Formats: sequence, structure tokens, C-alpha cells
Amino acid sequence: MDTPGQDILEVNKLHTNFLGRHGIVKAVNGVSFSLKAGEVLAIVGESGSGKSVTCLSVMRLHQPHTSRITGEIYLDGENIMDKTERQMQKIRGNRISMIFQEPMTSLNPVYTIGRQLMEPLRMHRKLSRRKAYEESLEILKQVGIYPPKQRMAEYPHQLSGGMRQRIMIAMSLCCNPEVLIADEPTTALDVTIQAQIMDLMRQLTDQFNTAIILITHDLGLARELAQRVLVMYNGVVVEEGELKKMFSDPLHPYTEGLLNSIPRLDQKKKRLSIIPGNVPGPFVELKGCRFHPRCRYCQPLCRETEPELIEIAEDRRAACHFPLGQGGINTAEKGVKR
Repeated sequence: MDTPGQDILEVNKLHTNFLGRHGIVKAVNGVSFSLKAGEVLAIVGESGSGKSVTCLSVMRLHQPHTSRITGEIYLDGENIMDKTERQMQKIRGNRISMIFQEPMTSLNPVYTIGRQLMEPLRMHRKLSRRKAYEESLEILKQVGIYPPKQRMAEYPHQLSGGMRQRIMIAMSLCCNPEVLIADEPTTALDVTIQAQIMDLMRQLTDQFNTAIILITHDLGLARELAQRVLVMYNGVVVEEGELKKMFSDPLHPYTEGLLNSIPRLDQKKKRLSIIPGNVPGPFVELKGCRFHPRCRYCQPLCRETEPELIEIAEDRRAACHFPLGQGGINTAEKGVKR
């Protein structure tokens, strides 16, 4: 078990490009972050921001003939970018696991739940069939699936959406991974099941000291689970820092827009706040700040020069020429308009 507070995962200048019919798609551009043992890091942003691509790149799950990944990815101080595909197969599902967004498409429809649960136990931990079966029953109990023997004999289509998501979590926990990546783990689940999944993920960090990367566009979910947050936009990180501070005092206008779009019970509004425009398409090359076409504080410098992700305050970074709040020029107070 890793020591709490110790860096378990470090990503440096990660770039992910895809070769498409109409040219090269630059999906991730120089993303860097670290993750400590027992920590929950939320990666948030609109669809198309590069959240899932970043984590799939960390797992090295992109097809090598249509993608190119560069940068450094250190797992326990070991650069897994140097690993062969055979070596990565021993790491995936063992030291680092991923819960995919849609469990129905991630589970094999022609194999029983028991067979799919036992496979990583037999492959990575070299358990006998009997021992793997017994361990699978215990794991199902841990994630709250009863009766476990009955569920082991069933197929994915016989389970509800919440149960399938729990099965995915159970599969990811089989080998006690150091890092768990959860891609939209509560999508399409009702609020009761969402709460149960969130409680289960809290137990992982408390009992097993598992480090979790939570990919989500639900800022409410991020606030419930995470300690730190990475805000992504158009393939880059625009803000990083402690989640509580970001919620109370965002530094980047994009973060401010995301927070303002959350419905609040204490405010009577006829219309929800929105961020005008959309995330640029994959082939759009923007000069200057990537967010400037949608930013209400945009100034000439923003259209000409892309800002670097720099430290604005203690343990807080932002990629903005005119950051909001503490440590920067509060353009909102100055009434700057586009």
C-alpha cells in the first residue's frame, strides 16, 4: 500500500494527436498533473475538452496506428511510456484500472459476470479457478451486490444500470489498483444509485488508499468527492488547484462560466446562465487564448498570445492573461467587455 501524500502518478507534457481523414487532430496539448496516493482528482470541462482522451492516453489505450502519444507518464516513479504493449497488459487492470463511461458496452454480453470478474484475478494474481471464484464473491459483497452467487451466473443484460456500474467497479478493484480512473461513473443513473456509487468510491480511498481520477462534467459530483480539480478546455488545462478554493474564487473565466451554469436553489432565475458559443472543433486552429472567442473579458492580448499555465496563488494555477480573483487583475470588477 502506498503512503498517503506520496505521488503515485505524474503526467508531464502529455500530447495526443489522432490521424483523421482531414488531417491531424490535436486532442491533448501539453497536459501535466500529479496524483497522490489516496487523493481524488476531478477532471472537469465540457464535452470535447479532452478529459477522456487524456485518461485513455495515460492507460495507453489508443490505437497506435491512428494516434501518437508523447510526453512522460510516471507510475510509482516508473515511466510507462517506455513499456511495450505486453508490459502494459500487466499494468492495466492490475496497478491502474479504469471504469468506462457506459458499462453495458464495456461488459462482454456473451460472458457471465462471474467469468468476467474472475479473468483479471486469474491473469494478474495467478489464482486458481476456485480461489478466484471465492474472491469474486467477496468483491461483489464489497460493492453491495446481493445475492453474489446468483449474480455471478447472470449476464450483463440481466442487471440494472446501477448493478452493471457496480460490476465495473468490482472488476477494477479485483487486483487492488494503485490508481482508479472513473469516466463519468454516475452517467444515466438515478440519484439514489448515484449516491451509492459515490459512497462506494469514498470507501475506496478510505479503506484501500486508492488514488482516483474522476472524469466528469458534473461539478456537483466533483465537489462531493474530489480534493483537487483540473479544468480542461479544448485539449489544455486552464485551471488547477484545490477544489474548495476554486468553487469560492475561480481564477479563469471558463471556470467562472462553468460554476455560474450550476442551478442554485437560493437564486430565483427564469433562465440558467450559459457560456456563449461552443468548444472549437477538432480542426479549428485558434490564435491566442483558446477560450477568447467565448470570453466576456477578452482583450487584444488574449487574441494574440496564448497564456501559459502558471502559479497565480499558493497551489493554484491558471492559464489566463487577466486572472480573476486573488492574485490577479479582477477584470470583472473593472467592467471589461469584449
